[in-house]
Amino acid sequence: MTERYGRYLYECVFAIPLSIATLLLCYEDVGLEKAGFFPCAYAVLYCIACAFLVYLKGKDRLLAAGLITVFLVLPAAYGLITDEKNYYDGHLYIWLIPAICAGFFLAGLLCKHLRLFRYLAAIGVIATLVALLVLDFRVPKLCVMLFLSVLILLIADETQTLWRKEGRTDHALHLTFVAPFVFLWLLFCLMFPVSRKPYDWNIVKTLWNRINDLSISFSQWSGGKKDDFSSYLPGFSEGSKVGGGRVNDSSKVLLQVESIMGNAPSLRLAGEACDTFDDLEWSATIRDNTRELEFDAIETRCALEKAGSFSDYMQSVEVRVTYRKFSSRHLFVPDKVIIRGTSLAALGADEQGRNLLYAKKKGLNNQYVVSGYRVNLLHSAFSELVNHAEPITADDWKTVTQRSDVSAYAADYKNFLAYRESLKTLYVKPVTLSNGAKDFVTQATEGAETPFDRMLMIGKALNSFDYSTSPGRFPSSVKDASTFLDHFLASRRGYCTHFATAMVLFAWSEGLPARYVHGFSIPLNGNPAAAVDGNMAHAWCEIYFENIGWIPFDITPGFNNDAYWATSGERNDRIWDSDDPKPTPSPFTPPEEEKNAPVPVLKILILVLIAIGFLFVFTVIVLLSDRAITLRRFSRLSDAERIPVWNRRNRRILSYLGLPMRKEETLTDYRNRIITSLPDKTVAWIPSYEEFLYGSPSDIAKIEESMKAGNKALIKEFRKRHPKKYRLCALGNRLIR
Repeated sequence: MTERYGRYLYECVFAIPLSIATLLLCYEDVGLEKAGFFPCAYAVLYCIACAFLVYLKGKDRLLAAGLITVFLVLPAAYGLITDEKNYYDGHLYIWLIPAICAGFFLAGLLCKHLRLFRYLAAIGVIATLVALLVLDFRVPKLCVMLFLSVLILLIADETQTLWRKEGRTDHALHLTFVAPFVFLWLLFCLMFPVSRKPYDWNIVKTLWNRINDLSISFSQWSGGKKDDFSSYLPGFSEGSKVGGGRVNDSSKVLLQVESIMGNAPSLRLAGEACDTFDDLEWSATIRDNTRELEFDAIETRCALEKAGSFSDYMQSVEVRVTYRKFSSRHLFVPDKVIIRGTSLAALGADEQGRNLLYAKKKGLNNQYVVSGYRVNLLHSAFSELVNHAEPITADDWKTVTQRSDVSAYAADYKNFLAYRESLKTLYVKPVTLSNGAKDFVTQATEGAETPFDRMLMIGKALNSFDYSTSPGRFPSSVKDASTFLDHFLASRRGYCTHFATAMVLFAWSEGLPARYVHGFSIPLNGNPAAAVDGNMAHAWCEIYFENIGWIPFDITPGFNNDAYWATSGERNDRIWDSDDPKPTPSPFTPPEEEKNAPVPVLKILILVLIAIGFLFVFTVIVLLSDRAITLRRFSRLSDAERIPVWNRRNRRILSYLGLPMRKEETLTDYRNRIITSLPDKTVAWIPSYEEFLYGSPSDIAKIEESMKAGNKALIKEFRKRHPKKYRLCALGNRLIR
């Protein structure tokens, strides 16, 4: 019995740990909030179900397949009765976990029969572990130990195959007996604490840094194709699309930033401004030098000349940026960068729209200094300035440009007017809002009288949403700007990409020029310098207001700490505070309210009863069909062909009675042993069967009749001694198989 069923566990020995390890590693991609007990138990059950499907036969396999089908269809039926939006996209794990288990079970089946596949599986596990180490994935200890356990089992299996031995030579059976000791070792290792501080590997790191520096230098010299900045698009895990399931996570130091002027708590450095949102993807399509940065700086300066105290509205920023493990054409500059007539030549860069780019990638130790301003966006004084900005006249423009280092092109007021008109074409795209999105805007902007106030209030409403680095992938229904807004407003959670995208789309719907900007958000916390890593990748929105210029709107919760400071006459008049957001009423139901929705108990009960009814009817049909087919086949056998069938049935009933035949026994020995425990009629068939096997019987029909009589006597005795077991075996057709 042990040998028989031990081989059936071979595939599960591989499938169960690999399935659980995969869930621990990729639970977000499967659609889970976390990989807890339930999904792991779910995976174990489906691995066992796969074993039943493979090793059961006849009607038993069919019944197992029906049971599994019901459990797969039940969640789909639940989604129908609850009428929950995006139910199927939000519960993909219900179908993906069985698929993962089936895939690993198939891999175990191939390992059982193909030695080459065992080698490939071992290489795959090693490659996975190396990738987790090199890419610095943060994975649970249990996940790593499960992968190691599978690797040890594969090595043990191969050792058993190569070992020349006598006795039990089945490697599948051997592995089944070895597996409990390997898993016991796994449990033993899990009991020991793991240091939170990893081993530093200083020698390896030093060698790797040398090689990496040479690689970066060579890439810079050769002008390689890949731009490192494209690898750190904030929150993008699928190219530059917005629908990524999680935010990029990298502690690799990319830049070194030193604040020469200004003491902001944080600093934003823009790397690229995008003007087009197509197929859920942002792109920069402006390739001409439109002098946007220079015009913007002059326009803002003209507005502030009339306002009085410059520091109440803007503060100067000057930073020194040094590339480290980084190679890029992009220059990273403050929100409102100061570009003078000689600045571009000094930087050795070209301007394309709002973006500053080197002609060729710069790499290790590339350094530049750039100046700009940060905006007191969240102060009421700044709102007053924007809402009551006076038109910039030709005289205003001339006054500022005559005492500033600007290009001759930017000094011409007519060129400024042409630039301002072009913004409506370059940075305003058509957006169709659904009725729900329109209701959101209406409620959020209630009482707003100016475009700037409207955008502030929309930003405040969006700022009340939840920040999450793993909001999940978009459902298939999200295909464009309108459906993106509907999904985001319904889920009310996302990361910087979602917030910035939503803000730009709402600005476009208001007819305001706006652009999506991504770069880095760097916490300084009073320090003059900071190391910038991939985790600081960030995105925000910039909106243009006439007679003021481009204004950054960073509405992502927790990322607007540098957008307010007290003026010379006031101390605290903040418009909204990300630390204590006050949600704006919304027509969309937040996830928290959905969780508290009443559970449709009656509908679920009806669904369960339907499933049970289906299983009952399906089981009855299968058993009746199996009975009819079995009896039909038996009736078509000859007397000589029926005798082995009667023998199999009789011996099965004897095993149910606790009297199975031993391997070393002859039929005569078997009869002599059990005759004292049973009536004579129940064992009278054994001599007849022995005559059939070893003699030359002249009357086969008589032997067949004796076997049949013995079967009736055994059934009668079985029903007498074990009535419950008898009924169960009779229902399952075990007495006629």
